Amino acid sequence: MATILSNRVSHIPWGAIPWLQIEEYLSPDQEKPRRQIEEQAVRCLWRFLEDRQHGLPVLLLRLLTLEEEKTDEQDLDAAVPTPYARSRAVQLVHEAYSLMEGFFPLGWPSLDPQGGIRIEWTRLDRHVRLVLPAKSGGQNYIYHESSDDYGIDQNVSGTALSRWLDWLVGR
Repeated sequence: MATILSNRVSHIPWGAIPWLQIEEYLSPDQEKPRRQIEEQAVRCLWRFLEDRQHGLPVLLLRLLTLEEEKTDEQDLDAAVPTPYARSRAVQLVHEAYSLMEGFFPLGWPSLDPQGGIRIEWTRLDRHVRLVLPAKSGGQNYIYHESSDDYGIDQNVSGTALSRWLDWLVGR
């Protein structure tokens, strides 16, 4: 999987990983460009998380490269994630991950026509969907479903998402 990262790392938007603080390690006369250092840090993060068998690095890369997945046949005016939706998704996923113990399930992000983000996790007969609007103030929720129950949690937070992802994997 590390090869996927090495092919995609040049497409990660500048500063897209907010908890990665490169500035504190750089001096003004630093020879290595900031971009190269950030790419190395992302590769290290990828390897660490991959070793723990988490779905987090793949999900983050999918979130960061959503607009790149368009094909030539698709309309050039197709939606791209808004900065608000993307940063909110990364923030919530990171918060949920930090609260969870063990395996972090692999999620599949997609876009709505306005640039909002939806992430779906599936395991056996259980489903969790995080729905985030394109702009602040829009409707966001966590949908959960199993073979005998479903519902919507409108209290969207890292804590709520971690609780539903734990439910998904049976913890």
